[in-house]
Amino acid sequence: DLEASLKNSHCLLRAEDRKAEIAKQLEEQYAAAGLTLIEDASLMEEVAGLAEWPIVVQGGFDPEFLNVPEECLILSMKEHQKYFAARQADGNLAPVFFTVANMVASDGYEVIRSGNERVLNARLSDAKFFYEQDLAAPLEDNLPKLEDIVFHAELGSVADKVRRMENLAAYLAGELGADAAKAKRAVHLMKADLVSAMVYEFPELQGLMGRYYALASGEEAAVADAIAAHYQPAGPSDDCPSELISIIAALADKIDTLVGFWLIDQKPTGSKDPYALRRAALGVIRLVRENNLSLDLGVLLNNAKLEYLTTLRDRMRSTRQPMSPALLDSDARMLDLLAFISDRLSGLLSDEGIQIKFIRAVLSGIRETDIKRAESRIRATVDFLQTEGGLQLIEAYTRANNITAKSKSWMRTETRPSSEPEDQHLSTQIDSAKHSLRQDLEDRDYVSVFHGLSQLNNAIAAFFSSVMINADDADLRNQRLSLLADFVDAVNQVADLSKLEG
Repeated sequence: DLEASLKNSHCLLRAEDRKAEIAKQLEEQYAAAGLTLIEDASLMEEVAGLAEWPIVVQGGFDPEFLNVPEECLILSMKEHQKYFAARQADGNLAPVFFTVANMVASDGYEVIRSGNERVLNARLSDAKFFYEQDLAAPLEDNLPKLEDIVFHAELGSVADKVRRMENLAAYLAGELGADAAKAKRAVHLMKADLVSAMVYEFPELQGLMGRYYALASGEEAAVADAIAAHYQPAGPSDDCPSELISIIAALADKIDTLVGFWLIDQKPTGSKDPYALRRAALGVIRLVRENNLSLDLGVLLNNAKLEYLTTLRDRMRSTRQPMSPALLDSDARMLDLLAFISDRLSGLLSDEGIQIKFIRAVLSGIRETDIKRAESRIRATVDFLQTEGGLQLIEAYTRANNITAKSKSWMRTETRPSSEPEDQHLSTQIDSAKHSLRQDLEDRDYVSVFHGLSQLNNAIAAFFSSVMINADDADLRNQRLSLLADFVDAVNQVADLSKLEG
């Protein structure tokens, strides 16, 4: 009898029932007022846990507050008061709110309504004050204060980060064909709102408020939009910037962060990722993939590394500190970071349906630093390996690799093969394939790549059917085993097919 008894006493036991009741009342009141609900699943979840007998009450606030950016108003209503906001028919924010009371009131909820209106108007007055205070000076005037904000104790201030990112933005602009001056300007200003009064009160608005303040300061729209977008994508469901200046700003921010923490050996371990570096790496991958960019991450990481090392060297000279480990093995740390990003790409492609063994086969031992090229290479190779010719190549490769691995007491030789026509033919085909495969892969000419592999396929099949690999003559045995090793090396230029075993 528990559920029915509680309901008779004005208490809905199940959270799902409370959410359904709130949604029903909201829909009725919004429709009656000609408004559209600004949906917020997390707010609905929270409010449903606060009210056991939810009653939706509509209130209003002074329309003069609508001069404040709507994001500030909506966030203030949500964070401070747990109110739902609404839009008018024209899409603009309505000067109303909907709160959820937790009691039956005999006065038509007038006391609850007026009390909530009074509190909200005070809250919005604060938001209006912060906004107007921030607008009193150009956004650029905030920059000196960034010297006092620590990015990380070993990596300097936020101002140091901005200076590094400006140089990264110039490099990226050159690579992607963007306006370098606009890219550098966006990066120059994109952290300036961190010291604003509004962001101090609502950290969730960082970037977004920077856009408003940049526009108010006369900055170009592309620059202002980049300031708002540079934190994106913040997660798998977040939007990804698509405008070039915004893309550059977002990449510069994430790459600088990744490189810095790798240099001081603060990379994620196990389930611990206090600096959200996995999210940053996935953000880099999404920015590149979703905007179809060709970008050499190896060069980009190296440029970011050099920016850090210059700062670290200067600091050590001035403080007479010993040589930092970051300076001693920075190249190795960047290779490790590339592998980390590659692992994130592998995970994404695996989630999209490509078997992880194929991904590892293509990327294993191959320093492919262009995400677009890596993905194209993986998809094209997987498609080929699942054809009849591809399956034959896997079989031939596995046989050759096993023979060379299991054969004892042989030494790889560079001498020319015997005069046997099968030996000569395989040697010629391997030499031709090695010569063309590397260039074909560089040109992404996968038709030629797989044509070359098919030619090897035919040659190795003829070789296996016509000659005795483990000949009694030691020199001949070495020559033939060396030919098989050369065949394996040629295929490995495309993919390490040993990763497919099992």
